[in-house]
Amino acid sequence: MLTELTAKLSDTKVILTSNLPRTEPQGSKCKQVTELIQQSADNKTVFYEDLWTPYVFPNGTQKSVLFVDLLHLSPKVYEVWQQSMEPLLNKL
Repeated sequence: MLTELTAKLSDTKVILTSNLPRTEPQGSKCKQVTELIQQSADNKTVFYEDLWTPYVFPNGTQKSVLFVDLLHLSPKVYEVWQQSMEPLLNKL
Protein backbone atom coordinates (compact mmCIF):
# COMPACT_ATOMS: atom_id res chain seq x y z
CA MET A 1 0.00 0.00 0.00
CA LEU A 2 2.82 2.36 0.88
CA THR A 3 4.57 1.70 -2.44
CA GLU A 4 1.39 2.41 -4.39
CA LEU A 5 0.64 5.55 -2.39
CA THR A 6 4.08 7.06 -2.89
CA ALA A 7 4.07 6.10 -6.58
CA LYS A 8 0.73 7.76 -7.26
CA LEU A 9 1.31 10.77 -5.00
CA SER A 10 5.03 11.32 -5.31
CA ASP A 11 4.97 14.76 -3.65
CA THR A 12 3.19 13.42 -0.59
CA LYS A 13 5.11 12.99 2.63
CA VAL A 14 4.11 9.99 4.73
CA ILE A 15 4.79 9.73 8.44
CA LEU A 16 4.87 6.29 9.99
CA THR A 17 4.95 6.03 13.75
CA SER A 18 5.85 3.25 16.11
CA ASN A 19 3.25 1.57 18.23
CA LEU A 20 2.79 2.99 21.67
CA PRO A 21 4.37 0.77 24.31
CA ARG A 22 2.47 -2.19 25.65
CA THR A 23 3.08 -4.52 28.51
CA GLU A 24 3.66 -8.21 27.96
CA PRO A 25 2.53 -10.45 26.41
CA GLN A 26 1.67 -8.02 23.58
CA GLY A 27 4.70 -5.80 24.17
CA SER A 28 7.17 -8.01 22.31
CA LYS A 29 4.84 -8.36 19.33
CA CYS A 30 4.25 -4.61 19.19
CA LYS A 31 8.00 -4.02 19.28
CA GLN A 32 8.45 -6.40 16.31
CA VAL A 33 5.76 -4.56 14.34
CA THR A 34 7.46 -1.26 15.15
CA GLU A 35 10.75 -2.59 13.74
CA LEU A 36 8.98 -3.50 10.48
CA ILE A 37 7.35 -0.08 10.31
CA GLN A 38 10.71 1.63 10.84
CA GLN A 39 12.26 -0.30 7.93
CA SER A 40 9.75 1.29 5.53
CA ALA A 41 11.09 4.80 6.08
CA ASP A 42 13.41 6.25 3.46
CA ASN A 43 13.63 9.75 5.01
CA LYS A 44 12.81 11.27 1.62
CA THR A 45 9.10 10.70 1.25
CA VAL A 46 8.44 8.23 4.05
CA PHE A 47 9.47 9.26 7.54
CA TYR A 48 9.47 7.35 10.80
CA GLU A 49 8.85 8.75 14.26
CA ASP A 50 9.55 6.77 17.42
CA LEU A 51 6.61 7.09 19.77
CA TRP A 52 7.65 4.17 21.95
CA THR A 53 10.68 5.68 23.67
CA PRO A 54 9.05 8.88 24.99
CA TYR A 55 6.41 6.79 26.76
CA VAL A 56 8.74 4.49 28.69
CA PHE A 57 11.40 4.85 31.33
CA PRO A 58 15.01 3.86 30.46
CA ASN A 59 14.36 0.39 31.89
CA GLY A 60 11.51 -0.08 29.37
CA THR A 61 8.55 0.15 31.74
CA GLN A 62 5.64 2.35 30.77
CA LYS A 63 5.38 5.79 32.30
CA SER A 64 2.22 5.13 34.29
CA VAL A 65 1.17 8.79 34.33
CA LEU A 66 0.63 8.48 30.56
CA PHE A 67 -1.61 5.43 30.74
CA VAL A 68 -4.81 5.05 32.71
CA ASP A 69 -4.44 1.27 33.01
CA LEU A 70 -1.27 0.37 31.06
CA LEU A 71 -3.35 0.33 27.85
CA HIS A 72 -5.68 3.31 27.66
CA LEU A 73 -4.16 6.73 27.24
CA SER A 74 -4.35 9.57 29.72
CA PRO A 75 -4.74 13.19 28.57
CA LYS A 76 -1.01 13.75 29.25
CA VAL A 77 -0.19 11.45 26.31
CA TYR A 78 -1.22 14.07 23.78
CA GLU A 79 1.25 16.58 25.18
CA VAL A 80 4.07 14.03 24.86
CA TRP A 81 2.86 13.16 21.33
CA GLN A 82 2.97 16.82 20.33
CA GLN A 83 6.48 17.26 21.74
CA SER A 84 7.63 14.11 19.95
CA MET A 85 6.10 14.94 16.58
CA GLU A 86 6.74 18.69 16.43
CA PRO A 87 10.38 18.57 15.22
CA LEU A 88 9.51 16.26 12.33
CA LEU A 89 6.38 18.21 11.40
CA ASN A 90 8.33 21.46 11.42
CA LYS A 91 11.01 19.90 9.20
CA LEU A 92 8.45 18.76 6.65
